[in-house]
Amino acid sequence: RAGAKFFLTDAACPAPLVFYLESHNSSTELAAHRALILGRMWADEPNRLDLLENSVTAMVYVESGPSTKLLLSSAVALEIWQACIRPFYRALYSGFDDVHELDEAAVSYLLDDPEWFDKFAELSGTVVRLLVRTADLDGRAGGGYEFDPSRREHDDAWPPP
Repeated sequence: RAGAKFFLTDAACPAPLVFYLESHNSSTELAAHRALILGRMWADEPNRLDLLENSVTAMVYVESGPSTKLLLSSAVALEIWQACIRPFYRALYSGFDDVHELDEAAVSYLLDDPEWFDKFAELSGTVVRLLVRTADLDGRAGGGYEFDPSRREHDDAWPPP
């Protein structure tokens, strides 16, 4: 009974907007927003892998939740990969000279820490697996569009008509 009292409000305190805007109370869309927010928070504090882990958990929910939205899942995973995770791999493989998103002094010690990097690699691998699963939209969605680069007819004319 004490838990139910939490949701009751008096006249001075309005109820949360979620109670008034039920059409916006989609757990899948809220999880997508949560994944993006946590991903950006992690990008600001890369030593806190718990933020990235919670972001990945939210992405997994978007991909396999009750109302699976494959395009949303793919967009969220791609944004987290491109904006948050990929700069670390670019810095690792090609140095910090070309990676303007990261501060070398704030991040280089993390890339040298094997425990941090193992956990980071595991989480980033999950994001890549989500991207691969959601990229096969034709197979999972039962068709609906034609995209197969191997079957496309090639024409040497440039520019294309």
